[in-house]
Amino acid sequence: MSRVSGSPVSFRSNLDFTITHHLEGEYTMYRHDTHTIPLTDILHALGFNPVKYRGRDLFYRSPFRKEKVPTFHVDEVENVWYDFASECGGDVVDFARAFLGSRGLGVSREDALMFLGETAAGIPPQTTFNRVSRPVRNPYKVVNLSYRLRHPGLIRYLTEDCGIPLSLAQKHLAEVQVLDRNTGHHFHALAMQNEDGGFALRNRYVTGTAGRHDVTVIRGLCVPAREVHVFDDFIDLLSALADHGVDRFDGDMIVLHRPDCLDKSFAYIEEYEPYRRLYSWLGGDRTGEKASAIFKRVAGRQRHLDFCDINERTFPFTGVSASRAGQFMSDMLL
Repeated sequence: MSRVSGSPVSFRSNLDFTITHHLEGEYTMYRHDTHTIPLTDILHALGFNPVKYRGRDLFYRSPFRKEKVPTFHVDEVENVWYDFASECGGDVVDFARAFLGSRGLGVSREDALMFLGETAAGIPPQTTFNRVSRPVRNPYKVVNLSYRLRHPGLIRYLTEDCGIPLSLAQKHLAEVQVLDRNTGHHFHALAMQNEDGGFALRNRYVTGTAGRHDVTVIRGLCVPAREVHVFDDFIDLLSALADHGVDRFDGDMIVLHRPDCLDKSFAYIEEYEPYRRLYSWLGGDRTGEKASAIFKRVAGRQRHLDFCDINERTFPFTGVSASRAGQFMSDMLL
């Protein structure tokens, strides 16, 4: 969970919520401490009201930016918030710091307390919040990373379950040790770093992400590339490369890792290079069909871009690693 830091800025303190500076240099708050201030009341005082209710969960249009779809979530029971677009969250003080930062102001803890002193004036405290009732939304944290694949279980998963040569995987993947912050347990996983510094994780039992969600872009052998290949996940990418006996395609490769990262690939496809052909290796299930329809519209906007759905040729299989049907593409790419 991201938190913010920065330099101080002065705010007036309010008589009903006084912050005093003691001789020891510590700030203390009269009346009630910050964790008893309902976030919903703070947001209301700032002019933000929930757009959607779902029991204890309230959804707002983000107070950090202009948006039409509400991505800012408040849990009324725990009195915590989470912004799905920026993937940061926390308690009342964390909110104050993030809000100040979105306005270009100082975001130190002292700034946040002074800001709350003004904003929370007259808001009655609440002392019934339950701070331990929900799991961490993104629990995985990478605690150790190696670019040499050694774990026997991961090697068996790659070579026996997925049919991917270890020598190929070594060129594209890392091996990580991951902490699950919900359970306190550690596990090993294959990992591919994305464009935002996060890691897509995979082993026989776990598929997930450590850090921020984003796509991975791998440059092809030809520069500038005239083709771009889009894959669901890195197992599908490696399966396709293995089928063709190559380490990389001539064209660029984009790995989505998650269906909700589809829109992040558009900027690369439309602006990154003057591509002439878009190959979609996405699965033949409903998600893949929907993605292919979107890619067709993207290609339609680019007069020079031809679209090819690989899985229309590999029916009835639902994905590259499942079909292992590379001969069609071998013929097309020759």
